[in-house]
Amino acid sequence: MERIFSSMTTIKSIDLSNFKTSKVTDMTGMFEGTKNLRNVDLSSLDTSSLLRMDYMFYGSGITSADLSNLDTSKVTTMNNMFNGCEATSLNLSSFNTSNVTDMHTMFAQSYATSIYLSSFNTGNVTNMESMFDGSKAVSLDLK
Repeated sequence: MERIFSSMTTIKSIDLSNFKTSKVTDMTGMFEGTKNLRNVDLSSLDTSSLLRMDYMFYGSGITSADLSNLDTSKVTTMNNMFNGCEATSLNLSSFNTSNVTDMHTMFAQSYATSIYLSSFNTGNVTNMESMFDGSKAVSLDLK
């Protein structure tokens, strides 16, 4: 599903409820540059095989997304995932990041003022370069 909706600047809504994603390994740039897409419901996606989430919301207009049901246990790369994203709050406390090795510029230039990362396990991360560079964050929950 790499860049499936990328740069669709006029799209305002997407219904993902009928997508069969159990074998999908790459969602790189899935919503990259979707400037007019504000809300996205990812609760129906089976991400149990997912390995890459790079640039997933890069430069998107998404202001809210329910990410609580995403299975990130096999994901290895999340670089630039929310770089430039317009979401004002990001709750990623349900993310399992134990296999992630790359988080560079993950939140760079993001508009999120609150970022919840309480479950993040960065034990295998080898690149966190500029992870929050230029971010608008005023509250980081890194417990």
